[in-house]
Amino acid sequence: MKIPYFCCIGAELKRYAKDFDFMNQVYLYKVPTDDSIDEVLSEDYFKPISDSVLQDDIVYIYEASSETLHSCRFDKQNGHITAVPLASDETLAKTDLSNLTSAGANISNWSSNVTNCITEIPQDIKLELNNGTLTLKAGSKVYVPNGSGTFDTVTTTADVSTTRTDTNKCMVWRYSAGNLGIFPIQLFYSGPTAPTASTFMFWYDTTENKCKHTSDGGSTWVSGDSFPLCIVSTDGTKISAIDQVFNGFGFIGSTIFILPNTKGLVPNGRNTDGTFKTTSVTTSSVITRTGMGTNVSNYQAGLNSSYFINYSPNYTLGDDGFLHIPNGTVYRDVVFATYSTGADGRITSFTKKSVFHALDYSDTEYIAHQAGPSDRYVDLTLPASGGTVTAPADGYITIAKATGSENEYVSLNSSSFIQQNACCPITGFNIRLTIPVSKGDVITINYTTSGATQYFRFIYANGAK
Repeated sequence: MKIPYFCCIGAELKRYAKDFDFMNQVYLYKVPTDDSIDEVLSEDYFKPISDSVLQDDIVYIYEASSETLHSCRFDKQNGHITAVPLASDETLAKTDLSNLTSAGANISNWSSNVTNCITEIPQDIKLELNNGTLTLKAGSKVYVPNGSGTFDTVTTTADVSTTRTDTNKCMVWRYSAGNLGIFPIQLFYSGPTAPTASTFMFWYDTTENKCKHTSDGGSTWVSGDSFPLCIVSTDGTKISAIDQVFNGFGFIGSTIFILPNTKGLVPNGRNTDGTFKTTSVTTSSVITRTGMGTNVSNYQAGLNSSYFINYSPNYTLGDDGFLHIPNGTVYRDVVFATYSTGADGRITSFTKKSVFHALDYSDTEYIAHQAGPSDRYVDLTLPASGGTVTAPADGYITIAKATGSENEYVSLNSSSFIQQNACCPITGFNIRLTIPVSKGDVITINYTTSGATQYFRFIYANGAK
């Protein structure tokens, strides 16, 4: 069916535009007359839109005098544009879709037009960062492995806080006593064998299904801890950023976990009308998998309809409506994260999918906001002058570096031909530069400034992962 027209006779169009201009899917038009519907149907009132009218276009005509909406079809004959009522078997969909056939209802159902997506992530873990102090808010839910196949759900009854003053990426968990623990991320392990590498360590014992920590190199292990809650950054004096919250999905060591009541759509082929068949999945308990490969880069993790976690270098949605791994095998999975691992199998990066959101192209403010700078960043090591860095995502490269003498300069040049430079005649002045970059851009940094580097970092765009 063509995008329809909505026309008014004997009434002002603007009074009805809001109701009928649904998702910008209706052409709005005012019939230049107050005649009755019978007169309108017999006259050439639609000449002004003749250039865009085809014989099978639909027109809804609102007759104000009788408060009646007529469903018609344009008719173009001998250069005249009129409208004719639809035949009884051409009844159009009601605005509430109540008169659709089963096939029509399937097409109108958004879930048959999307697949391989996450549809709900419970926001169980509620965190707040204020002046370097991280607080787990009352009413949060945390999950505690407690023996074979058992995961206790603990709902916090009071706010509890922590801080840290080194420079690290850290994971945070909840002790059995209710306070928060925080260790550098490299001290987190999982598997059947206790680690021995450091004095302080956190271990998810997959044999006993318990989370434990030690402060004596593993001589004693204290159990009853929760799964990690989040990843934070510390800047030497405080917690500076919450990098990732493990709502829905998370990891520890070489283990990925999925929390209860997370929902998604698993691709399961296509219907006869071409729309997607999907299998809805809702996790009813914690799901884990240990061992996600070694030295893998940007692999994808998927949950199948049997509630088992799979992984692949790449899933591809085929024309048949199924996900395929590189060798062509069909996997009935919904992809929920991208991750990398090191030589020991521990996860080194983990980016989970967001809940599916249909983009409204008229929401230009939201779209524009995605390109702006976020509050997420990573500090980079400044190379020697003439050196390069590669942008890890879409965002911004920024530098602040002081002059040590007169007429020193800083210059940033990206492989996308974005350039910014500045020269300062004053000693002891900070030169600050920022340029937008795309993922994979190579940025060359040239400088003669000999003073201290205040910062050199990559700032993620709001819409970047």
